[in-house]
Amino acid sequence: MKAGLPRLIAHIPVSVQSKLLASFLAIVVLLIAIGVAGLQSLQLANRRTDELVEAHRQIVLYRKLQHDTTAQLSGIASALLVPDDQTLDLTLRQLNQFGYDVDRLHLVAQDEVELLRRVQADYDSFVNIVTRVVALSRAGSIVNGRELHLS
Repeated sequence: MKAGLPRLIAHIPVSVQSKLLASFLAIVVLLIAIGVAGLQSLQLANRRTDELVEAHRQIVLYRKLQHDTTAQLSGIASALLVPDDQTLDLTLRQLNQFGYDVDRLHLVAQDEVELLRRVQADYDSFVNIVTRVVALSRAGSIVNGRELHLS
C-alpha cells in the first residue's frame, strides 16, 4: 500500500505544483481537524473545572454551616451557664448572623430543592427552640431552658 500510493499519485495527469498544492491543502485540513478536536477537549475540561469549582463552593458553604451550627450550640450552652442579658443578646445576634449562612446556601445550591427545604425547616425549628431557650432563661427558668436545649 505504501509503495502504491506514490505511483498512484505519480500517474495522475496533473502538474507537480497542483499535486503539491493539494497535499498542502490536505495537511491544512488535517491541522484544522486536530485543532477542532483540541478545542472540544479544552471546552470539556473547562466545563468540568467549572463544575468542580461550584462543588467546592457548595462544600465550603456546607462546612461553614456545620461549623456555625456547632458554634451556635456552644453559644447557647454558654448562655445557659451565664444567663445574663448581654450573653443572651449575643446569642440572639449570632443566631441572626447564622441566618445569613442559610440564605447564602439558597443562592449556591439552587438545584438541590429538597435538601434546601429540609435545611430551611431544620433552621426554622432551631431558631424557634433557641428563641424559647433564651426566653426561658430571661424569665429565670434556667432549668427548663437547659432541658429544652438538651432535648
